Amino acid sequence: MEIHSLYNLGFMTDAPAALQNIATAPVQIKEKKSESRAVSKKRRTHVLNLIKYFSKFSLFDGVSAFAKSKVAAHMTRVCLPTGTLLFSSEDMGASIFLVLKGKVLCNEAGRRKMAKPFNMVGMEVLCSAAQSRSKNAEAAEVSACRRFTTAVTATDCELLVLSLKDLVPIVRLCKDLGDNVHRMACDFVRRLAAHGSAEARKCYETILLGLHEDGPKVYKPLM
Repeated sequence: MEIHSLYNLGFMTDAPAALQNIATAPVQIKEKKSESRAVSKKRRTHVLNLIKYFSKFSLFDGVSAFAKSKVAAHMTRVCLPTGTLLFSSEDMGASIFLVLKGKVLCNEAGRRKMAKPFNMVGMEVLCSAAQSRSKNAEAAEVSACRRFTTAVTATDCELLVLSLKDLVPIVRLCKDLGDNVHRMACDFVRRLAAHGSAEARKCYETILLGLHEDGPKVYKPLM
Protein backbone atom coordinates (compact mmCIF):
# COMPACT_ATOMS: atom_id res chain seq x y z
CA MET A 1 0.00 0.00 0.00
CA GLU A 2 1.38 3.41 -0.87
CA ILE A 3 2.15 6.01 1.72
CA HIS A 4 -0.54 8.45 0.63
CA SER A 5 -3.12 5.67 0.97
CA LEU A 6 -2.08 5.01 4.57
CA TYR A 7 -2.33 8.70 5.24
CA ASN A 8 -5.84 8.90 3.78
CA LEU A 9 -6.98 5.91 5.83
CA GLY A 10 -5.89 7.61 9.05
CA PHE A 11 -2.97 5.32 9.90
CA MET A 12 -0.51 8.18 9.41
CA THR A 13 -1.06 11.65 10.76
CA ASP A 14 1.86 13.42 9.10
CA ALA A 15 2.52 12.23 5.55
CA PRO A 16 5.20 14.87 4.71
CA ALA A 17 7.16 13.98 7.85
CA ALA A 18 6.88 10.28 7.06
CA LEU A 19 8.15 10.83 3.53
CA GLN A 20 11.07 12.84 4.89
CA ASN A 21 11.95 10.12 7.42
CA ILE A 22 11.95 7.44 4.73
CA ALA A 23 14.08 9.61 2.45
CA THR A 24 16.71 10.20 5.13
CA ALA A 25 16.68 6.70 6.64
CA PRO A 26 19.53 5.30 4.45
CA VAL A 27 21.69 8.28 5.38
CA GLN A 28 20.98 7.80 9.09
CA ILE A 29 21.83 4.09 8.90
CA LYS A 30 25.07 4.90 7.09
CA GLU A 31 25.98 7.48 9.74
CA LYS A 32 25.28 5.02 12.56
CA LYS A 33 27.48 2.38 10.92
CA SER A 34 30.24 4.95 10.49
CA GLU A 35 29.96 5.97 14.16
CA SER A 36 30.00 2.32 15.22
CA ARG A 37 33.18 1.67 13.21
CA ALA A 38 34.81 4.75 14.73
CA VAL A 39 33.92 3.60 18.25
CA SER A 40 35.24 0.08 17.54
CA LYS A 41 38.50 1.47 16.17
CA LYS A 42 38.90 3.73 19.20
CA ARG A 43 38.26 0.79 21.53
CA ARG A 44 40.82 -1.39 19.74
CA THR A 45 43.40 1.38 19.95
CA HIS A 46 42.69 1.80 23.67
CA VAL A 47 43.14 -1.94 24.28
CA LEU A 48 46.39 -2.17 22.30
CA ASN A 49 47.84 0.88 24.05
CA LEU A 50 47.20 -0.69 27.47
CA ILE A 51 48.42 -4.18 26.60
CA LYS A 52 51.90 -2.85 25.81
CA TYR A 53 52.28 -1.98 29.52
CA PHE A 54 51.23 -5.42 30.77
CA SER A 55 54.65 -7.00 30.27
CA LYS A 56 55.86 -4.81 33.17
CA PHE A 57 53.42 -6.40 35.65
CA SER A 58 53.90 -9.91 37.05
CA LEU A 59 50.12 -10.37 37.05
CA PHE A 60 50.33 -10.96 33.31
CA ASP A 61 53.36 -13.29 33.21
CA GLY A 62 52.55 -16.13 30.81
CA VAL A 63 49.01 -14.85 30.26
CA SER A 64 47.44 -15.26 26.81
CA ALA A 65 46.79 -12.35 24.47
CA PHE A 66 43.09 -13.19 24.74
CA ALA A 67 43.06 -12.73 28.52
CA LYS A 68 45.11 -9.53 28.27
CA SER A 69 42.70 -8.05 25.74
CA LYS A 70 39.76 -8.92 27.99
CA VAL A 71 41.38 -7.13 30.93
CA ALA A 72 42.45 -4.11 28.90
CA ALA A 73 38.95 -3.65 27.51
CA HIS A 74 37.63 -3.10 31.05
CA MET A 75 40.43 -0.88 32.36
CA THR A 76 40.27 2.86 32.94
CA ARG A 77 43.32 5.11 32.78
CA VAL A 78 43.34 7.95 35.34
CA CYS A 79 45.69 10.77 36.35
CA LEU A 80 45.56 11.82 40.01
CA PRO A 81 47.31 14.63 41.92
CA THR A 82 49.57 14.19 44.95
CA GLY A 83 47.70 13.43 48.16
CA THR A 84 44.74 11.62 46.61
CA LEU A 85 43.34 8.91 48.90
CA LEU A 86 42.77 5.78 46.84
CA PHE A 87 41.29 3.78 49.70
CA SER A 88 41.48 3.31 53.47
CA SER A 89 41.93 0.27 55.66
CA GLU A 90 38.51 -1.28 56.41
CA ASP A 91 37.04 -0.04 53.08
CA MET A 92 35.61 -2.75 50.86
CA GLY A 93 37.99 -3.52 48.00
CA ALA A 94 36.20 -2.66 44.78
CA SER A 95 39.16 -1.93 42.46
CA ILE A 96 42.84 -2.69 41.93
CA PHE A 97 45.29 -0.03 40.72
CA LEU A 98 48.28 -0.58 38.43
CA VAL A 99 50.87 2.20 38.75
CA LEU A 100 52.18 3.49 35.42
CA LYS A 101 53.77 6.73 36.62
CA GLY A 102 54.40 8.25 40.04
CA LYS A 103 54.44 6.70 43.51
CA VAL A 104 51.73 5.53 45.89
CA LEU A 105 52.32 5.33 49.65
CA CYS A 106 50.77 2.24 51.25
CA ASN A 107 50.39 1.41 54.92
CA GLU A 108 50.29 -2.38 55.35
CA ALA A 109 49.91 -3.79 58.85
CA GLY A 110 51.61 -0.73 60.33
CA ARG A 111 54.44 -0.77 57.77
CA ARG A 112 54.91 1.98 55.21
CA LYS A 113 55.60 0.82 51.68
CA MET A 114 56.13 2.88 48.52
CA ALA A 115 54.53 1.50 45.36
CA LYS A 116 56.59 2.60 42.36
CA PRO A 117 55.82 2.33 38.63
CA PHE A 118 54.76 -1.16 37.57
CA ASN A 119 53.68 -2.08 41.10
CA MET A 120 50.07 -2.86 41.96
CA VAL A 121 48.00 -1.33 44.75
CA GLY A 122 44.79 -2.73 46.22
CA MET A 123 45.72 -6.40 46.17
CA GLU A 124 42.66 -7.26 48.28
CA VAL A 125 40.77 -7.34 44.99
CA LEU A 126 42.92 -10.27 43.90
CA CYS A 127 41.92 -12.06 47.10
CA SER A 128 38.24 -11.68 46.21
CA ALA A 129 38.91 -12.78 42.64
CA ALA A 130 40.88 -15.82 43.84
CA GLN A 131 38.00 -16.86 46.09
CA SER A 132 35.62 -16.55 43.13
CA ARG A 133 37.35 -19.54 41.50
CA SER A 134 35.98 -21.94 44.10
CA LYS A 135 33.17 -24.21 42.98
CA ASN A 136 30.87 -22.88 45.68
CA ALA A 137 31.41 -19.28 44.54
CA GLU A 138 30.88 -19.84 40.83
CA ALA A 139 27.10 -19.55 41.03
CA ALA A 140 27.08 -16.80 43.64
CA GLU A 141 27.82 -13.12 43.60
CA VAL A 142 31.38 -12.42 44.73
CA SER A 143 31.79 -10.24 47.81
CA ALA A 144 34.58 -7.71 48.06
CA CYS A 145 37.24 -8.32 50.70
CA ARG A 146 37.81 -5.69 53.35
CA ARG A 147 40.95 -3.62 52.76
CA PHE A 148 44.00 -4.44 54.87
CA THR A 149 45.86 -1.35 53.71
CA THR A 150 45.56 2.41 53.17
CA ALA A 151 46.90 3.97 49.95
CA VAL A 152 47.59 7.63 49.10
CA THR A 153 49.34 9.05 46.05
CA ALA A 154 52.78 10.36 47.13
CA THR A 155 53.30 12.15 43.80
CA ASP A 156 51.18 12.96 40.77
CA CYS A 157 50.23 9.54 39.40
CA GLU A 158 48.99 7.82 36.29
CA LEU A 159 47.14 4.61 37.11
CA LEU A 160 45.21 1.85 35.42
CA VAL A 161 42.06 0.92 37.34
CA LEU A 162 40.26 -2.44 37.13
CA SER A 163 37.12 -3.20 39.11
CA LEU A 164 36.44 -6.48 40.90
CA LYS A 165 33.17 -7.00 39.03
CA ASP A 166 35.04 -6.83 35.70
CA LEU A 167 37.99 -8.95 36.84
CA VAL A 168 36.03 -11.91 38.22
CA PRO A 169 34.44 -13.12 34.95
CA ILE A 170 37.85 -12.96 33.22
CA VAL A 171 39.54 -14.89 36.04
CA ARG A 172 36.87 -17.59 35.78
CA LEU A 173 37.22 -17.72 31.99
CA CYS A 174 41.02 -17.60 31.67
CA LYS A 175 42.90 -20.18 33.75
CA ASP A 176 46.33 -18.66 33.10
CA LEU A 177 45.28 -15.31 34.54
CA GLY A 178 43.35 -17.03 37.34
CA ASP A 179 46.45 -18.97 38.41
CA ASN A 180 48.48 -15.74 38.60
CA VAL A 181 45.73 -14.02 40.58
CA HIS A 182 45.64 -16.91 43.03
CA ARG A 183 49.42 -16.95 43.48
CA MET A 184 49.69 -13.20 44.02
CA ALA A 185 46.71 -13.10 46.38
CA CYS A 186 48.28 -15.85 48.51
CA ASP A 187 51.64 -14.03 48.57
CA PHE A 188 49.92 -10.81 49.65
CA VAL A 189 47.85 -12.19 52.54
CA ARG A 190 50.60 -14.58 53.63
CA ARG A 191 52.96 -11.61 54.01
CA LEU A 192 50.41 -9.66 56.03
CA ALA A 193 49.59 -12.69 58.16
CA ALA A 194 53.29 -13.05 58.96
CA HIS A 195 53.14 -9.55 60.42
CA GLY A 196 50.28 -10.43 62.74
CA SER A 197 47.12 -9.76 60.70
CA ALA A 198 44.55 -12.32 61.88
CA GLU A 199 42.11 -11.25 59.15
CA ALA A 200 44.76 -11.79 56.47
CA ARG A 201 45.47 -15.24 57.89
CA LYS A 202 41.78 -16.12 57.66
CA CYS A 203 41.61 -14.80 54.10
CA TYR A 204 44.66 -16.88 53.14
CA GLU A 205 43.11 -20.08 54.46
CA THR A 206 39.79 -19.30 52.76
CA ILE A 207 41.54 -18.94 49.40
CA LEU A 208 43.31 -22.29 49.86
CA LEU A 209 40.16 -24.13 50.94
CA GLY A 210 38.16 -22.76 48.03
CA LEU A 211 40.48 -23.85 45.22
CA HIS A 212 39.31 -25.77 42.18
CA GLU A 213 40.43 -29.39 42.23
CA ASP A 214 42.59 -28.64 39.18
CA GLY A 215 43.82 -25.30 40.52
CA PRO A 216 47.40 -24.54 41.54
CA LYS A 217 48.43 -26.16 44.83
CA VAL A 218 51.68 -24.45 45.68
CA TYR A 219 51.08 -23.34 49.28
CA LYS A 220 50.55 -25.16 52.54
CA PRO A 221 48.21 -23.82 55.23
CA LEU A 222 49.82 -21.40 57.66
CA MET A 223 51.08 -23.02 60.85
